[in-house]
Amino acid sequence: MSINSREGIIITKLDELVDKKYINEGKPNLWRAIPYRTESFEGVMLGEAGGASPLPLTIRLRKNGLYRIWLGVYRHMSGKPFQLRVRLSKDLCCQKIGPPE
Repeated sequence: MSINSREGIIITKLDELVDKKYINEGKPNLWRAIPYRTESFEGVMLGEAGGASPLPLTIRLRKNGLYRIWLGVYRHMSGKPFQLRVRLSKDLCCQKIGPPE
């Protein structure tokens, strides 16, 4: 699901944009769907379900044209360091981001 805002389109339910075989809270190295709510909207974010090597996840945005993508990263409660690698489908390399200090 996506909503239009003054800033553009906000994609709120990431669990609808990935292959369901990657979402399972009970299995290590898969992902879990985490519901959230803000003052303006609600949605579902994705978080790792535990394990040493989370499987790579492809999120198909289903949008065309020029765009800017913002990713939100939160510090995992376990405190272990991590990096998220992000690549658009036609990019040859990825960007690495981590949680704020």
